[in-house]
Amino acid sequence: MAEPGVTEIDKPEILQQTAEMGNQFPNRLAFTGVILDCVRQIFSVSSNIMHPQLEGYFWAPEMASDPLKAPYQLVIEDGFKFDLSKDGIRPAILVEAGQWTEGRMGIGDGGMVGDLYHKRIKGSHTVKVVGKTVSQAELIAREVHGYLSHFGPLLREWIGVDRWEVPVMSAPEEVEEQSENAIVQIVVSYEMVYAWELKPAVSRLLRQIVVSAIMKDTGTEIIQLGA
Repeated sequence: MAEPGVTEIDKPEILQQTAEMGNQFPNRLAFTGVILDCVRQIFSVSSNIMHPQLEGYFWAPEMASDPLKAPYQLVIEDGFKFDLSKDGIRPAILVEAGQWTEGRMGIGDGGMVGDLYHKRIKGSHTVKVVGKTVSQAELIAREVHGYLSHFGPLLREWIGVDRWEVPVMSAPEEVEEQSENAIVQIVVSYEMVYAWELKPAVSRLLRQIVVSAIMKDTGTEIIQLGA
């Protein structure tokens, strides 16, 4: 157990797997999984929670049957899987993927060596914290914001991105579906470089384009596209 005032963090489970994110074709679902895992870690261990008014709040994969504990159990899910109008009984932390934009690294996306090409992706995710009251949403959001911000350098290294920032925590607002609830939104922004290589493979009957999709300074996964 951590000392009082100390928050512990483990490498997100999705990055513990043999096929680490850096070996995958970059996708937003992987980033959603990392953020969900990180946020769940905060509320899986009571000593991780910094603010005393949040003592007793927790996350568990199964819903609590004890009616005294249920109001303190957090929903931490992909925002697109959660229906607030049906499931909005408990406070919730919802992670949603934002827009990705690609930018060129050079003329024609070409690199300095052979047929290796590069692009830079700028992306973002939004973490929506929904509470029964403004104060509840605000306190939970500050825990999440502090966690994702303070551990940013470590997350940047683990994920293999060039930039990881948590620049925005919005003002509390009413939830459209349930006006008695309040929501605070936290924006996570990041940048990464990925590369691919085009290799024409020619035979008498077959011509394929083999695409290697990698993120910067990582291994390679080969994907073969059609004949």
